[in-house]
Formats: sequence, structure tokens, C-alpha cells
Amino acid sequence: MAPRKWWCWRRCQTSAGGPPAPRSRSPSLHVWMRPDMLARVMVPSSVRMGEVFEIRVLLQHPMETGYRFDLLGSAVPQNVIHTLRVHYAGQLVFRAEMSAGISANPFLSFFTKAKGNGELELEWLDDRGQQGRHVQPIVVI
Repeated sequence: MAPRKWWCWRRCQTSAGGPPAPRSRSPSLHVWMRPDMLARVMVPSSVRMGEVFEIRVLLQHPMETGYRFDLLGSAVPQNVIHTLRVHYAGQLVFRAEMSAGISANPFLSFFTKAKGNGELELEWLDDRGQQGRHVQPIVVI
């Protein structure tokens, strides 16, 4: 018979003794430690002039609320992306101010109007002061 596991907030042990293997919310915690946080930006390959198109953004970030405890019982400090700005052809088209209520790896979707060829620039900043930046070209036909 396999040992039963007993779970609690601050300390975790199996009935066989000793802590269980750490559980993470992501297969790769090392990615979250990188200064150049990863972003996936999905835009159409080409859009027509004046057309309204969708931009989808997935940011890879732990978004720690500050209410979680690690295996030793210490509080994990808050670390969330608090500002995201998106510029298209030098003009601000989207801004988000996030808080601890946003889940890990936030997904955002918004629409904008095609004005001409240009670059879509995303910039974000988290509580630790780490900045992320992603540039995506927009082709208008």
C-alpha cells in the first residue's frame, strides 16, 4: 500500500516521513528567472489598411501573489507584472495595469486598427524591476 499524503499550508510531509517532491506551476522554473522574460505575440501575417485586427499576447511570468509559502514555510515575495504597454508605429494602442489577481503566464487579447507598416512594441515591468520587451513587425497590404 502506498503511503498516504497529508497536505497543509505551511509544512508538507508524507506519512512515510520526509517532504514530498516539490510541485511547481511550470515545467521550467529557470525560464522565470531570465531577465528577458518570454512573450508570445500572435498577429495576422498581413492585414489590410484600415482593417481592425486582433493581437494576442502570452507573457511567461510566475505572477507570485505574495500569499504563497515555499516548502520551508517562508513566504514567497510578491512578483507580478504591474505595467504592460503596447505601441504600434510609435503610438500607444494598449495599456494594462495588473495586480496580484492575474494568474501566472497572463494572456491578453485586444484589437487595433491597421494604419500602415510598422512595428508592434511591447514593454512590461514587474515588481522586481525586471523589464521585458518584444518587437513584432506588422505588414499592411
